Amino acid sequence: MTRALIVVDVQGQMAVARDPGQPWANPGAESAIAALIARFRAKGLPVIHVPHNRM
Repeated sequence: MTRALIVVDVQGQMAVARDPGQPWANPGAESAIAALIARFRAKGLPVIHVPHNRM
């Protein structure tokens, strides 16, 4: 079985500024996604980034 990680539309949201005093909905998301990507790459598995354009 071939495996791949598909990361959809996280790049834009991580750069969006939030209102002062408002916490992130998921403060551990960036580090969790980065760790998952690193594990896939360490095993030589493909990582596919899919941007989403909002019109």
